[in-house]
Amino acid sequence: DERERSLVERGLEAIAPLAHEVGISVTPGFEVLLTPDVPRRLADGEPIGYAGTNAVLVELPFEFWPEQSASTIFEIQTVEFQPVLAHPERYVAAQQHPEKVLELGERGVIMQVTYASLAGVNGRSARSLGEQIVRECPRVILATDAHGNGTRLRAFEAGLARATEIVGPVRAAQLSAANPASILANQPFPIQAP
Repeated sequence: DERERSLVERGLEAIAPLAHEVGISVTPGFEVLLTPDVPRRLADGEPIGYAGTNAVLVELPFEFWPEQSASTIFEIQTVEFQPVLAHPERYVAAQQHPEKVLELGERGVIMQVTYASLAGVNGRSARSLGEQIVRECPRVILATDAHGNGTRLRAFEAGLARATEIVGPVRAAQLSAANPASILANQPFPIQAP
């Protein structure tokens, strides 16, 4: 929606000087609810992907797993966009049926696990599934999913420490830095550390 896009652009303009001062790059992006019209919207050029890339961050309802999810994600791939599934470990249906997420991971979907889930902030089920995704899915990134400076952002260090315990420091660095950088550069992921 144009109003939300304008809000994001104004927010980026407001923080750009501070970000530059501390040496970080901020890129606009937002979650898109996975609905059957997303592939058409992408094909029509609607700017709903990560800033200028072919990646699109999609999310599902938290309480249920829509039947058409896998086919809609496949359609996104057929219009040459890279689906990134936001916080898959937090979906109740995925916690009850992890194979739903793991199968998408095998089909090339990037999984965006939140640091807070690995830190245990989102409950035992989210932590357990997040750990399984980090261990078993071939393409994973870690993110704060922070919509402010609250608990999710403060869980960054604990979540990164847990990822490091699970997969080691080299792979944890890939999940937290190299893999997301690859998305923003529209490049393939580096070869993943074992």
